[in-house]
Amino acid sequence: MDRVEIRITAEPIDTARCKFLVSAPVHAGGVRRFSGAEEAKGSPLVEAIFAIPGAEVTEVIVSGNLVTVVKRSPAPWQVIGKSVGAAIRAALATDQPAIASKPAGAAWTTTRCTTGSPSCSIAR
Repeated sequence: MDRVEIRITAEPIDTARCKFLVSAPVHAGGVRRFSGAEEAKGSPLVEAIFAIPGAEVTEVIVSGNLVTVVKRSPAPWQVIGKSVGAAIRAALATDQPAIASKPAGAAWTTTRCTTGSPSCSIAR
């Protein structure tokens, strides 16, 4: 990716969930939901987010320029968010895709987005 300044706005939903709005596309292949580090394998951005020390990340949802992170840790988003932002910037600074394509034959399920919007569904 060209050296472009990446701006990220963190919008905490509650103590467990936070949306990160990125000024550049993160994943153009639709919505991807990862519910554990094992599912993140091959997606450098999500691998890095699950590996953030002390965050206890339980879920990452990526779509377009939006990354939603769910954590179990009581640490405030002001602390964890800096590491998430660094992971996003690092993943977008490489020539490799930040998010792997959906594996062939993956099952599709629909659930409500973490935003709670009834019109927002997640395909996994």
